[in-house]
Amino acid sequence: MDAVEVPGPILDIATTDAGTILTTNGVTLDEISADGVATLLQFSLPPRTTANGLADAGNGVTVVATGGADLAAGSKLWRVENGVAELIGDLRTLETALDPDAFM
Repeated sequence: MDAVEVPGPILDIATTDAGTILTTNGVTLDEISADGVATLLQFSLPPRTTANGLADAGNGVTVVATGGADLAAGSKLWRVENGVAELIGDLRTLETALDPDAFM
């Protein structure tokens, strides 16, 4: 495989069960394969919030964590499949419930 250029900076990287590599620069979810780089999803996120965590769940599904720079503001967990992101968890709500004093 030839070298490929990936949009940076890279905030997280993961491998898939299909043998490809997933990356995020905070705005896009990209997949690197023998065919090159393909953007799987362009995130639409609030200001100061980025995609910053990736995990391959298998069968073409990626789990993505998003968050902000301000005490878990905008922090959510997404299931991405076929270029569609489905919200599966509100991490800010969880953090507020388990550690409420951090928000006072």
